[in-house]
Amino acid sequence: MSLISPFLVAQCKCTLSLTPIHNLTRIYQEIARWVPSFRALRFHGQASERIRLKNSIRDRESGFDICVTTYDSFVVEHGWFKSKRWSYCVLDEGHKIKNSDTGVASKLQGIGASRRLSE
Repeated sequence: MSLISPFLVAQCKCTLSLTPIHNLTRIYQEIARWVPSFRALRFHGQASERIRLKNSIRDRESGFDICVTTYDSFVVEHGWFKSKRWSYCVLDEGHKIKNSDTGVASKLQGIGASRRLSE
């Protein structure tokens, strides 16, 4: 089953999608296939690339409807992600946060999202 359904995405803007690195490209491609009108941001890379992306967003050079990132990138940049208000937070392979003592789980607890979904 696809994580990104047209019904889900049509109802919201500013969605945060967290996925393991091996699914990052697949999720990005699904967004392009199922909701081509949405602007997807692939938030991943070395520290310099993440800084460039954050500056681009801050300066409004890069707009997006869906931000796709990895769990690792989220952990490193959790302060930045928490500073945003998200309509949805979608967790691919949500079992990764089953143990509430993990770093990812504790950092996700403070994310501001109206709705949360996990596959």
